[in-house]
Amino acid sequence: NAETTVQLSELKVEKATDFDWQQHLRYYHTDDRGSALSGEPGSINCKMINASILYAYEYIGNNARLVITPLTDRCYRTLM
Repeated sequence: NAETTVQLSELKVEKATDFDWQQHLRYYHTDDRGSALSGEPGSINCKMINASILYAYEYIGNNARLVITPLTDRCYRTLM
C-alpha cells in the first residue's frame, strides 16, 4: 500500500523490529510448505505485532469498501 509506505518513511522506520512496522498486518509466503499442491493451509503466515497465524483461506472481506480509521486499526490488532 502506497499510503503505508509513505507513513513508514515519514516515521523514519529503519528496522523490522520497530513498532510502527510491527503494528501492520503483514503476509509472508514460505516456499517450504506444499499447501498449493495439497490444498492444506500453511504457506502464508500472517503477522501483526507479536501474533503469528497461518492463513487458512478465510474470507478477508472487501477491503476496498472498508474505511480505515485508527479504530479499525485497533480492532485488527485486538482480533489478531
